[in-house]
Amino acid sequence: MKKKVSIVGFSEIWFAVLWITFSIMLLSLYLLLSIHLKSTLVHKSNRENIRRIEHLLVQDDQEGITIEEPYTLDKGYFIVLLDQDNKVIAGSCPAEFRDYDFALKKEETLEIDGKKYHLDFKRIPHKEIRKIYVLCAIADIRAAATMLDEIRTNIIVFFILGVTGVIVLFFFVSERITRPLRRMSEDVEKLGTENLAANMPTETGFTEIDALEAAYRRLYERMALVIKNQNRFNADVSHELRTPITVIQTQCQLGKEHALEAKDEEIAEMMDVIDRQTEKMNRIINILMLLTKLESGTVRLNAEKFDLATLIETICDDEEFLQASDREIICELEETIVSADVNLIMIAVRNILSNAVKYSGDGSQIRIRCGTVDGRPYCSAADQGIGIRKENMDQIFNAFYRAEESRSSEGMGLGLSLAKRIMEIHGGEIRAESVPGEGSTFTLYFAPQ
Repeated sequence: MKKKVSIVGFSEIWFAVLWITFSIMLLSLYLLLSIHLKSTLVHKSNRENIRRIEHLLVQDDQEGITIEEPYTLDKGYFIVLLDQDNKVIAGSCPAEFRDYDFALKKEETLEIDGKKYHLDFKRIPHKEIRKIYVLCAIADIRAAATMLDEIRTNIIVFFILGVTGVIVLFFFVSERITRPLRRMSEDVEKLGTENLAANMPTETGFTEIDALEAAYRRLYERMALVIKNQNRFNADVSHELRTPITVIQTQCQLGKEHALEAKDEEIAEMMDVIDRQTEKMNRIINILMLLTKLESGTVRLNAEKFDLATLIETICDDEEFLQASDREIICELEETIVSADVNLIMIAVRNILSNAVKYSGDGSQIRIRCGTVDGRPYCSAADQGIGIRKENMDQIFNAFYRAEESRSSEGMGLGLSLAKRIMEIHGGEIRAESVPGEGSTFTLYFAPQ
């Protein structure tokens, strides 16, 4: 079976992939810009620092030129004033430049002690004493602040705000998409048990989703009407059949008594056959009525705590199973306390045991177990019968379904369907395992207690 993923999960995956791709592209663009523009931007900042400090220069006829204090430069930038002997007479420079020879006085990028620096120079002539001074701007390329820092900050802010905004938008949109889908799924689970009018759809704003919900609502209403009519029909037919069947059973008893009084064994046996078949019809009617109630949600559970092992022993001691003397029923029971409707659980257990007896050969073993696995109480019935083919496994719990190989056996195909519905309303489930020709195992799993 192909692995499935929800719409939200699929959207989350693609959102993450696209956002990561976009972030990598943005980061790559920033790194590319930083590599190619860093030196240019540092040089530009150095020239701006020189022009700025040039306005702070003070010329004196005796002492030459000095820098008016105080002044500040951005992080990673330095500036010094050199006299005509290349000595630093004002300003500040990195510690690595204390023994540096500024004689070259040209723009350059150099490396000192593992750090890269960019130097820019400008000659400043003294108008009176005819000396040439030099302003030298020094930038630590790694530490120097440039426009790239603002770009990096903007990228980080944009990324954070973008992620926040997209996440909010994503959850808003996904909620508007998944809410109607979730509601449709919940309505299908409750199909036939509730009135759809109590769960009116809301406009999502998405054309496709609204159209789907409208089409679904029309289909839901038709299906709900079909199920309602079917349940009503089953209830009416079951009710109408009960009276004549009761009359037939009563007349059979009277006829059997008269035949025995007249010592007419043939007539008495015929009356007995009619009585047994009438009782069979009565059981089918009762099952149909119970199924109808279960499907319509009108059955109230009378939950109580009881030992599943004791219930199974009582069922196995029933005359119906004691008469199956040609089959060996083996009970492997552990004390298993469950909280459920004991009458309904008795029906479910009887049905899987009866199914095992029905489809087992003479002299075969039927093994019934109960216990707890992974915190869940269970009851299973395993037979050595004809088994079930793989293509039929999905249909065996449908009402009135009987596999082709089992049509020679008695039954209407209602037992497993009834057991399945009983377990579902208890929050449990029924599972089937089978190997054709070797037998089947049906297991009732209860909700964790």
